[in-house]
Amino acid sequence: MKKRMRKSSAEYEKRRERRKEVTVRMTEIEYESLLQNIRRIKMTRNGYILQALRYSLIIVQDFENLSETVNDLKWIGNNIN
Repeated sequence: MKKRMRKSSAEYEKRRERRKEVTVRMTEIEYESLLQNIRRIKMTRNGYILQALRYSLIIVQDFENLSETVNDLKWIGNNIN
């Protein structure tokens, strides 16, 4: 039986596709929620996070015009009274 030689970490890193690492801080509740979701769909943590990153919908709310609308509503409300 032929023994496999282990590659050095430098060789391993050279072949590796994903070289960037991200660290995230979260509360205990957020972490437990993450683990629950990972267990439920039976994925690795890395796989789950990458999948969520690729396919999750992030809603960006634009509040720039909101103050103008609020002022208009106040003006309408003052006219009603």
